[in-house]
Amino acid sequence: MKRRSFTLIELLAAIAVIAILAGISMAGVSSAVKRARITQARSDVRNLAAAIKAYDAAYGRLPITLSTSASAPSDATPVDDSADEDNNAYWGAAKTEEYDLLMLTLSGLTIDPDEYKPVSDDSKKNKAMGMNPKRTPFMEFSQKFLEEGFRDPWGNRYVIVWNDRLNPYGIDFKAGTNGTAFRLRGNVFVYSLGPDRVDNGGVKNSDDVNSWD
Repeated sequence: MKRRSFTLIELLAAIAVIAILAGISMAGVSSAVKRARITQARSDVRNLAAAIKAYDAAYGRLPITLSTSASAPSDATPVDDSADEDNNAYWGAAKTEEYDLLMLTLSGLTIDPDEYKPVSDDSKKNKAMGMNPKRTPFMEFSQKFLEEGFRDPWGNRYVIVWNDRLNPYGIDFKAGTNGTAFRLRGNVFVYSLGPDRVDNGGVKNSDDVNSWD
């Protein structure tokens, strides 16, 4: 019996079906990867906030290693509910080497400064390690830490905002892109810029991933 061969139209139809199925599969994989990254970022911001609070509990101070930025990473301001002129807030620098030095402090590592690549100044690295004299590991980092530092799943530094004890009223945020105002009470807040890599102040209705929701 002579075997029937596929026609050109049948072959094209089969290829089209395969392409559609492949596209659906890739979309599913992409969505799963995005969800996994968001889950990782959510875990990181909470762990990082907890690590800074643990340092505060251990040493009685926030781990401010170098000069502290006078302005917040987004349009955030300390709440002014008191006549006390000393009612100030400290802001963690999100896009400078101070962030990388803070991670070194929290790691509790005692290393040759040359091993930590994210910062080039050895004296600053020694100072950062000296901020944790007990060498307590407040946070565990991956093997890439010494080479790349601690970044979110999209390659950005996490944004850290901290409020010193002189300001018990919290911090008012007004996010840069959508203008949503909200108040946070506490002394440490962390968020990721999320998949779009845009600083929206950690607000819930953006794709930022924060430690307080």
